[in-house]
Amino acid sequence: MLSIVAFHVRWTANEVTEPLLGISFGLTTLQVILCALVARGAREVSAGRFLERRAVRLLKPWLIWSLVYLAVKVAQSVRYGHGWDDQLDPSMWLVGGAFHLWFLPYGFAASAAAFGLLHLTRGSRASGGAALAALLGGLTLLASSASRVVIDPWPPLDLWLDGLPAVFFGVAIGRALAVPDPRRRRVLLLVIAGVSLVPVAVGATWFPWSQLWARYAVAVPLALVGFQWRAPSSRPLTWLAERNMGVYVVHVLVLQAVDRVSLLQGAPDGLRILAVYSGSLAMVVGLGAGKRALGGGVRWARPAQRVGKAMRAS
Repeated sequence: MLSIVAFHVRWTANEVTEPLLGISFGLTTLQVILCALVARGAREVSAGRFLERRAVRLLKPWLIWSLVYLAVKVAQSVRYGHGWDDQLDPSMWLVGGAFHLWFLPYGFAASAAAFGLLHLTRGSRASGGAALAALLGGLTLLASSASRVVIDPWPPLDLWLDGLPAVFFGVAIGRALAVPDPRRRRVLLLVIAGVSLVPVAVGATWFPWSQLWARYAVAVPLALVGFQWRAPSSRPLTWLAERNMGVYVVHVLVLQAVDRVSLLQGAPDGLRILAVYSGSLAMVVGLGAGKRALGGGVRWARPAQRVGKAMRAS
């Protein structure tokens, strides 16, 4: 989440943004993990129940915060003497009130796709499903530049297309984690990591270069490490992780406010990134306190939910 915040803090309309750590892996990793959590599911859940839960987690916040961002855009336009609809665009029906909100409807669609693939590869078909999904992930990643030229999707569907390999790699990881034999599971996970590295290693021999190759070469192994490495329990990190989606939704709003603080104008990137992340976290905590005080409202997650429970529920 910090890498995502950093990318938007450093973004400019006039030049290509240089990622903070050289590669914009944050959102791609989030996409892979999202689908892996769905595809790892051990419990049988009906499609209707699953889609209802995902709609509450992803589409409801998308609708609510789209209205918030739209209201801010209209207020800004009127405040500075422009037409009230000066910042509105027809593409917002799919993007939302702010461009970064495209991830929420994408997340719903990607989750639904991963859920469908999960049901096709349950039980003894998990190993084969993991291998096939990894192969499809590698092929769609290799062809990412060519497919953009052929399909030529409009925003944000171009970003949805960039996220298609994440669905397959996430399903591959989730099904591999469901394999009971430890040795076979390790082999499958190594194969998945290897496939994600093929495009950046030799892909240019057959396909046009794609900036996605490096992102997935970091995101997929990073997600695998996260699932396999049992880190010591940390309450602060758990607390921060539970608020990731809230930070994602509000950070562009906080960024607009930070950009208007005179003391931070011209400040080093690190200070501005810290200000936006901290402000977003404070806003999420404040909204949570307000919800509890009012006894209802929008819910980011179930009460007292922990990361481990969220993973199992996914």
